[in-house]
Amino acid sequence: MGDVGTGKSMLINSLLALLPSQVQPITIPNPHVSYLKLIRFIAGILGIIDKNGNILELIEQMKEALIAARHQGRDYLLIIDEAQVLSNENLEQIRLLSNIEIPEGKLLQIFLVGQYELSRKIDGHAQPGADCGPAPEPPGYRGGWQPHPHCQQVLPG
Repeated sequence: MGDVGTGKSMLINSLLALLPSQVQPITIPNPHVSYLKLIRFIAGILGIIDKNGNILELIEQMKEALIAARHQGRDYLLIIDEAQVLSNENLEQIRLLSNIEIPEGKLLQIFLVGQYELSRKIDGHAQPGADCGPAPEPPGYRGGWQPHPHCQQVLPG
């Protein structure tokens, strides 16, 4: 995250140049569209054609395509630039895409890039009391720092 002109888009371009060949990027430079349009765009990159506009069927087809890609040794990275313009509803729906997974792990990695307003939006979606600080320790526990349970997926283990 950063202010206007701090090189966020340049950072994305540098990242794209460094991605391993098995990682296929899906780049959305301007996400100021409806959720259905975002999903249709992502599905199109995955080779899926939306025939009836049923969002649940489309997401299931995306999951199947992502599983097939994983079995072929390919992974997908969704990069959303200017993510601060996502509506709160679209931000939540994008977050739900991170739930597309198999036992071995996530099938779609998501990288949001935006101005500081994005941070405030994301903080507004956090569960009450979950600030990614230390999780409450059980009585008698003397271990090291552990992330709050809400942040387990956000912070490296």
